[in-house]
Amino acid sequence: MKRIFTYCIALLIGVRALAATDAAPVRSDTARQTKRFTDNVLVYKGEKFAGASILYGTIDSKNSGYLLLATGIDASGKLFRAAPYFNWAYRDNRSVGFRFAYGTGTMSLANVKPGIFDVLAIDLGSVLPESFSLENARIRTYEAGLYHRNYFGLDRRGTVGLFIELSLNYAYNRFDFGPGTYNAVNQIKLVAAPGVLLYVLPFISVECSLGLANMTYSSGRACVSNIQGGNRQNFSTGVDFSLLNCNFGISYHF
Repeated sequence: MKRIFTYCIALLIGVRALAATDAAPVRSDTARQTKRFTDNVLVYKGEKFAGASILYGTIDSKNSGYLLLATGIDASGKLFRAAPYFNWAYRDNRSVGFRFAYGTGTMSLANVKPGIFDVLAIDLGSVLPESFSLENARIRTYEAGLYHRNYFGLDRRGTVGLFIELSLNYAYNRFDFGPGTYNAVNQIKLVAAPGVLLYVLPFISVECSLGLANMTYSSGRACVSNIQGGNRQNFSTGVDFSLLNCNFGISYHF
C-alpha cells in the first residue's frame, strides 16, 4: 500500500513539473515559427525583417518641403512614394533599421507671379509673363535614413502591438516647373512616428505609422529659365497630421 501511495505521489509531481515546463515562455526557433509567444514579444533578439512601405497622397502650397522658395501661389498635386527597408532586432522588442525612399508626382499651379522665388536677386519681368499657370509640373523626392524602434506587444501570442520609431533622415526634393526652371530643397529631419504592427502570417507582418513630431532643417535653391538664384535656409519643429506622413508597409521576417 505504501508503495502504491509513493508511486502516485511521484506521478503527481512529474505531471506538475511537465505542466510547469509547458507553461514557461518558449524561446526556440520552433516557437518563433508557430508564433507561440507567451511574453508579449513582437520581435525576438536576432530576428531580421525586410519589406517596403508605400504612400499615395495629395500635396498643396503649404508643403514647404517642396516649395520652400515659392511664395504667393496656389498649388495642388499628387505624390506616390515607395520605401524599401531592412530591420534587425538587437534585443527583444528593440530594433534598428535603414530605409530608402523614392517618390514621384505632379503638381498644378495657378496665379504664378514673376516674384514666385522671392530670394532671386534678379528682375524676372523680362523672363516671365505677369501671371501664368502650370499644369502637371513634376515632383521628385529621394530620402534615406536610419531609425530605431521600441515595440510593445498587446497580446500574449505576440501577434499585434504598437511601436515608437525615431528616425534621422536626409531628403532631396526637386520641383520642376519647366525647362531650366526648378526649386530644389535639401532637408535633414528628425522624426518621431508611432505605429501599429500586426502579423497576418507567422513570417508576414503589416504595419502603419504616422510621422507626427519632427524637427527639420531645410536649405533650398531656385533656378528660373537657367538663371541661378539665391538660397534660403529654414528650421522648423512641430506636429503634423498630414497624410504625406502616413506609411503602410509589409515585412517578411527571417
